Amino acid sequence: MAYEVAGGRAAKNVTTARSLAGNHMTSPDMPGLSTTVRRADADMLSSWDAPVHTFALRRGA
Repeated sequence: MAYEVAGGRAAKNVTTARSLAGNHMTSPDMPGLSTTVRRADADMLSSWDAPVHTFALRRGA
């Protein structure tokens, strides 16, 4: 699914700065998917790139 969404944005000359695909816990009993597209500034990307250490997601820590 992530590849299809990214391909659709690329066709419209919209670049993808960051993406996250996989099994990540949003709610223990919520099946499905979520897609969020928004304009990102330097502060947002800095926060996105920061280390994360939670129950369901660990990155850069």
